[in-house]
Amino acid sequence: MAAKPLVHLTPDQARRNATAVIRAQLAILARGNVANVQEWLDRTALLDPAKALDLFLRMLEFSVPKLSRAEVAITDDTKDGVAHLTIPDLQALLREAQTLEGQCRTLDSGGASS
Repeated sequence: MAAKPLVHLTPDQARRNATAVIRAQLAILARGNVANVQEWLDRTALLDPAKALDLFLRMLEFSVPKLSRAEVAITDDTKDGVAHLTIPDLQALLREAQTLEGQCRTLDSGGASS
């Protein structure tokens, strides 16, 4: 049987590979301890409900996608600016911008827009 050739990884590749292995092992550990974690939370809640809630919320960070924040600064130097727009008007502008952005992505990726 022929020996497998050695694969030489760059330091970055080795680090990413090690990180992936560790994450996989932690996922296995977490799956195997779901019942234990519930029991630990229940016991903690008996003594310190606030601590149990804090622990629960910290665990959620690993399973619920985080929302990103965006800051929007609008200056309205003219009478015909955006200050007079209603919420439905602003929503329509946002939908139009998202549609245009999607069409630009389609064109950038080489696909045809319809």
